[in-house]
Amino acid sequence: VITTRLLFLFVSDICGTVPFGMAPEARIIGGTVARRGAWPWQVSFQFLDDVVYTMYCGGCIITNYWVLTAAHCFNGKLRVVAGVHNIKHPEATIQISNISLKSNWSFDAKLRYHDIAVVRLATPVAFNNFVQPICMTTDYSRLDFLNCHISGWGVTTTSRWNAPSEMLRTHVFQPWCGDSGGPLQCSDKTGNYYLVGITSFGRGCAEKGSPGIYTRVSNYKDWVDDFIKAHPVRNFTANFLILLFLTIISDLLLYILRCRPT
Repeated sequence: VITTRLLFLFVSDICGTVPFGMAPEARIIGGTVARRGAWPWQVSFQFLDDVVYTMYCGGCIITNYWVLTAAHCFNGKLRVVAGVHNIKHPEATIQISNISLKSNWSFDAKLRYHDIAVVRLATPVAFNNFVQPICMTTDYSRLDFLNCHISGWGVTTTSRWNAPSEMLRTHVFQPWCGDSGGPLQCSDKTGNYYLVGITSFGRGCAEKGSPGIYTRVSNYKDWVDDFIKAHPVRNFTANFLILLFLTIISDLLLYILRCRPT
């Protein structure tokens, strides 16, 4: 376990992998409960309702500082929760962060055009077996996808607003109330998952015969990459550790010089 965690910490180009060899299980309207850790890039956007945070939208980790979601999800004060499976009874693996920066691509709220937002976390997530990034690409034509899933904590019935506490997934490509911003994720022959779409909207809550609408992520990957490059994250932790190391070495050398017999 320690070796695996160290690998996640130091190899940043690992993406779209499911830990422990767990085959994902389902969740959503008509979905079933997902296995814990089956979708480690899935995050929960929660808004502050008076004094309690409430599940509002989903999102997807692309780096330790950056998350993608739907632009229409932003309403009031939000926080991002990663590594969570049961939102009513959070596990010890959860990581909570506030939002320090957000941008969307000229979002049209009326027509829902460009329903995508890139979000920078105030504090980075630490990659482990329950928190990992998903892969992205601008060319899906070269990939032979075998399975596609959507996941989230949206309502599981259309008869009443009854959001589940545990994460769900399903093969069905219709968005559910409360699952906006969550990923449409597809796996290739290697088993790696790619972010193909972001859940945007549909008629009602997955009504029969009504199509689900997703934002095609490949169309925006260059914009996402450019935005992230234009807003680099200062690594205060690394700078602090370097300064601390140099200070200790300097003090140690001074101590040796002072204690050296004359």
